[in-house]
Amino acid sequence: MRGRPFPKGHHPKTEWKPGESGNPNGRRNAITDTIRKLADRNNNREKILENVIQLALQGEQWAVKFMAEYDQGKPVQTVHTIEEKMEPIKGMDVS
Repeated sequence: MRGRPFPKGHHPKTEWKPGESGNPNGRRNAITDTIRKLADRNNNREKILENVIQLALQGEQWAVKFMAEYDQGKPVQTVHTIEEKMEPIKGMDVS
């Protein structure tokens, strides 16, 4: 092992405080950044949205779904759990 380990209970000055995130803005995504830059040029964002609306009106399913999610937000997915205790699965007795 190189160097000396930190003594027990010692924390570097850069340690996060309780409840503080180490990455509050989330992971940066180069592709998303590039798309946003291109969309922001010369009001491209409005032109793109107008084209998507036209495609939705023509019946393109992905465009309809996009517009619904854009307008109303994505639906919340619920997960149902079983509260009652279940018996373990019994295997076959091969004797």
